[in-house]
Amino acid sequence: MIEDGWKSLINWGGIVRKLYHRTGKQIGITEVRTLCKKFRDETKQFMDLLQVTGYEWNPNNNKGTCKDEVWEDIYWIHGGEKLFRNKGLVHYKMLREIFGTGKHGNQF
Repeated sequence: MIEDGWKSLINWGGIVRKLYHRTGKQIGITEVRTLCKKFRDETKQFMDLLQVTGYEWNPNNNKGTCKDEVWEDIYWIHGGEKLFRNKGLVHYKMLREIFGTGKHGNQF
């Protein structure tokens, strides 16, 4: 997984320029860093959720399913919002490649 020290290794200005050239939208470095952190955190939450017994995710339609009791256990143990109650993480496969799959996964 990406560690907090990764932020200093990234050419944020280069990313902003590439985004501008591809989309035509002006976006600041702070916004890009914030979005990157959001995607990293959501990817970690979703990958953790996939390890919970009783939670099933169908990658073909990006739908998550589990019994209400399982979901309540997940909610109380992990806290936070019920982000993936009915729908999986958008672009999960791509985000998994970017942020890695665990201790020995890819590094961003």
